[in-house]
Amino acid sequence: MITIAHHLDMIVVAEGIKTREQQEDLARRHCDILQGYLFARPMPLAELKKLPDFLPVNPAK
Repeated sequence: MITIAHHLDMIVVAEGIKTREQQEDLARRHCDILQGYLFARPMPLAELKKLPDFLPVNPAK
């Protein structure tokens, strides 16, 4: 699915990442954005805006 989405010039977001193994597997498969409990628990928007801008994103897309 990741490859198909990239061929369609889409950005791929994987959600529900809970383990480093999932993160590493999806990174190897070139998934563009990862989100889930491994990185942060759900939070109010005000708290989210306080986080540093360090999340990995591929700006070329």
